[in-house]
Amino acid sequence: RITQQYVHRIFKTAPHLVWIFDAQAAPFVKKWKESISLYFCNDYFGDKYFLQHEIKLTSLVDFVFTTSPKLQSRFLPYHPKAQFIPHGTWFSDLKTKFNKKTKPETLGYIGTLRSRLDTKLFELIKQDTNFNLIIAGPIIESSAEDCQYFNNFITSKRVKYFGDIDKQAREKILSEIDVFLLPYKKDKKSQYSFVLKFFDYLASGKPIIATPYFEWPNPYSKFVSIFNFDVDFQEFVEKTYKDWNRGRYQEAKELAQSASWESRLQTIYDIIEHG
Repeated sequence: RITQQYVHRIFKTAPHLVWIFDAQAAPFVKKWKESISLYFCNDYFGDKYFLQHEIKLTSLVDFVFTTSPKLQSRFLPYHPKAQFIPHGTWFSDLKTKFNKKTKPETLGYIGTLRSRLDTKLFELIKQDTNFNLIIAGPIIESSAEDCQYFNNFITSKRVKYFGDIDKQAREKILSEIDVFLLPYKKDKKSQYSFVLKFFDYLASGKPIIATPYFEWPNPYSKFVSIFNFDVDFQEFVEKTYKDWNRGRYQEAKELAQSASWESRLQTIYDIIEHG
């Protein structure tokens, strides 16, 4: 209620567009019925309580946009025109060159360290490989046990930890990594998560290895190698890197260029304007 009062003081008249991220924001749509409204859902927030709010919200808004096919399927029964619009990247024009080494030396994960990450993969890297590992991101949304694990892990001999970083530092770190990681646990939440960092990785034009937590849609699936914990990880990484060629690099760069946030917003604008 306080938030509503604050927003209403800012907007003396109804805005042209009400862009909603919060599933509990149905009162805003009711307040500005004459405005175009959309719900942009970029994560799975749970069933029961949140689903009730989302059903109510999607019955009121004009458009629903989701960032993964599974999220789109979640809303289609309640809003038949729900659209899948993937995340974008701020690095669509990242300047890189295809400069391949004989073998990969450095793996990397850029993102928050949280309980959603599969620490089994980190342990494999530490104990069963000779790779260096770059990690950049804060430790948040973790259990006490996971916080302790991450705080210990980032002090490991072959781990270089940068903490939370800005856009400029992220761009530099992207250039130092040979193979990127998406090391998530497979659970109900992750199955809906077409994670934002994928597109930053893609913009670098380098290989990406993921745990089997997500069903990758086309055309993105060809740029992700899935590690199922059933083979030697050192060999798996080296083969993934060996198979990555100039053609795949160029395809990744082109796809990333079409995935800028400007492009995503233009797509949303065109749907709103033309249906």
